[in-house]
Amino acid sequence: MNSIEQSELETLFKFGANVTIVDVRKKPALEKEPAMIQGAGGRIDKFIGDGIMALFGTEGGAENNAQQTLTAAREMSLSLELINERLKNDLNEPLHLGIGIHRGSAIVGTMGHGAATQITAIGDTVNTAARLESITKHFGIQLLVSSAVEAEATADLSGFE
Repeated sequence: MNSIEQSELETLFKFGANVTIVDVRKKPALEKEPAMIQGAGGRIDKFIGDGIMALFGTEGGAENNAQQTLTAAREMSLSLELINERLKNDLNEPLHLGIGIHRGSAIVGTMGHGAATQITAIGDTVNTAARLESITKHFGIQLLVSSAVEAEATADLSGFE
């Protein structure tokens, strides 16, 4: 992608609570999340602290983006359950995750300056997804999706906390 364009896409923000307390030797279990996102059709935009910003639909075609995004979210949730089970004797409290997903129009393209130039997305859609992720912490839930994602998805969301 060499230009900046308006694009319809899904944006996923994910954070991991208590992740920094995990022993460095056990981190590889947590490092599978990027592969889950990519395997579902997403692209890692950036890592932000213990979080990830991912985009679905940057390669064109918005037909299955909502489903792909929810698939990635579900895989991360199931993986975290297994990690918590495996590390239950090593942790004072279980690891948590929060995922916010929103669908809409965003400006996508190569942006930045010098060595910090990268393909990314900006706009209200990205900001809304970040806010949804932030709200998951307040309510102690794993997943919060906008009505725009819900309208496009065919996934069963009942398995999330």
